[in-house]
Amino acid sequence: MSDPWDEAQVRARAMSGSLDQRLEVIRDACRSLAPAYDAAVDALVDRLRAVDAGSAAPDVGDAFPDFALPDQAGRLWRLHVMRDGRPIVVALHRGGWCDFCQVNLWALAEAHERILRAGGDIVAVAPQRAAWGARHRAGAGARFPMLSDVGGGVATLLGLSVVIDARLCDAFAAFDLNLAETNGDQGLLLPIPATFVIGRDGRVCARHIDVDPRRRMDVGAMVQAVSIAASRA
Repeated sequence: MSDPWDEAQVRARAMSGSLDQRLEVIRDACRSLAPAYDAAVDALVDRLRAVDAGSAAPDVGDAFPDFALPDQAGRLWRLHVMRDGRPIVVALHRGGWCDFCQVNLWALAEAHERILRAGGDIVAVAPQRAAWGARHRAGAGARFPMLSDVGGGVATLLGLSVVIDARLCDAFAAFDLNLAETNGDQGLLLPIPATFVIGRDGRVCARHIDVDPRRRMDVGAMVQAVSIAASRA
């Protein structure tokens, strides 16, 4: 008998609809197959919204901080070198264990050629160790780097690092998910998923930040922002 969770992931990946429609497939699966986890995420979202988490992150027009992180193969990348005078999409993910991050990375991998043609590029960042980042990247068929922000230094620099609570830790444990193992630290910090489009001048020209990990930036809006940023002197 087939696994309904696997079926939901296969269906989401195969869909030709928008990213939000594909994420909705996973949201529905969470509600029906993992209600305790879904409720724990709802509680965390409510807590983060109550304190306006993520409000200190770089906004449109702000200079985006430079950083250096290793990729899935251990190669060190510096953001301003990667940009090389062109726009770049910086996508913060929670990790390959997160089904919503998987769907988002699939969509980014599919949109990569459009981003390149528009004059930009993509880099993904997650707190997972390199080996887990390599699996995440390979599973999506991505050709852009997956950088390892072990310890959450870059997420913290951006004002997007949050402490997960005991309820969510218990929900993770029910899935045999050991974040301390995947992330190489105590596993108590996760980034708020976010996407930034950085212009040729190093400033944010578009962004999407949502404390709800089940919502991500529309791919069409991302491509359009890159195209506009690439056309600016």
